[in-house]
Amino acid sequence: MKLLFNETVVEDTISIEEAITANHSPFKMSKWALKKGLTSPVDVHKVKEYWLISQGKGNINYNDEHMIEVKKGDFVFMESNKTHQVENTGTEDLIVFSIWW
Repeated sequence: MKLLFNETVVEDTISIEEAITANHSPFKMSKWALKKGLTSPVDVHKVKEYWLISQGKGNINYNDEHMIEVKKGDFVFMESNKTHQVENTGTEDLIVFSIWW
């Protein structure tokens, strides 16, 4: 299996979950949805985390200091030990891919 992204053509592709498992990566990931009008619980943890917003829009309360508006296509980085919570302000489910390490 080749996963080179230079001048050669990728001969085989695998999902990110397979790559993480096959390479014993320190990264973990999840996909989750928040229904319209709902707010997630406050979360805080030792790991660093990226969120990719793949559908919808919302507001992230980050460390009780910043309100971040997000929409489809946005990436948000969260440092270790910082609180975060998201409210779905859109008309459809807010779908988030989360990657942490």
